[in-house]
Amino acid sequence: MFTVFAAGLGLIMAGAVAGEGLVHEAEVDHRGEAMTVRYLADPVVTLRDIGARTPNRPSAARCVWTARLDVRREVAGAAGTVAAFDKTFEGGETLEGSRPGSCMTLRRAITADAMTRLDSPGRLAAAAAADKTRLTAELDSVGSR
Repeated sequence: MFTVFAAGLGLIMAGAVAGEGLVHEAEVDHRGEAMTVRYLADPVVTLRDIGARTPNRPSAARCVWTARLDVRREVAGAAGTVAAFDKTFEGGETLEGSRPGSCMTLRRAITADAMTRLDSPGRLAAAAAADKTRLTAELDSVGSR
């Protein structure tokens, strides 16, 4: 089984400019303090070989893959980064599929295809919007102690 963490390289293969990546920023006002929240996309692709590869027979090998978008949240206030609120969570649905052949030879093609389907600013913005309520509750829980 192969696991490909395709944060930087996968984004380059998907056609994004090196160093840009997918980032979504939002401003949150919590009890009069302005906080900047950055959401960063971390695509994760998992590959698994199945089927038989027998000599002198047609191969029945397939590469089964799953891909998901992990979203990393970074919170910064006026005094700097607030690491207590940094969090990683899944950003939406998990994609899955399979292709005939070995995962070793198909790894790049599958990763590029998955990254193209996962890396959309709309998907990251939707994950950020879904996290807003959770972040507000976390900020409120610390402030009420």
